[in-house]
Amino acid sequence: MSNSLKAIVRHLVERVGGQITAGKLLGVSTTEVSLWGNDNNTRFIPVDHLVDLDAAGGDLFLKHLARQRGYDLVKREEQPNKADDVLRTIGQLARASGDLECTTLEAVSDHDLTPNEERAIRDRIRPVKDSIEALEQSFAH
Repeated sequence: MSNSLKAIVRHLVERVGGQITAGKLLGVSTTEVSLWGNDNNTRFIPVDHLVDLDAAGGDLFLKHLARQRGYDLVKREEQPNKADDVLRTIGQLARASGDLECTTLEAVSDHDLTPNEERAIRDRIRPVKDSIEALEQSFAH
């Protein structure tokens, strides 16, 4: 879970606009934000900061945690439209898989795969899996 949590933090930081924006949002330094996403560091994001970052980044962690526990989250004010959900999810899957493909192709273009390139590829896998899980959930009911 530790590398998974760090990957989610990196993804959330990217979604809110980068380390500078995340640092301003949370009232911490960019160095602190960087350490929270660094697989080689033992420092993790505090829960209160994770909650705030997650809210600004689209509740990715909340949704991931709920799915892992077997729950489907729906905001009270939202009336789910299955067709719209499927279309949105397909769009997210297309974007995520495109990012994964581009990152992988760029990483292996020189026929050498560095640890940083491997990490970048792993970071692009989670959004693809999330989109597939969301698509599966669309048809589970």
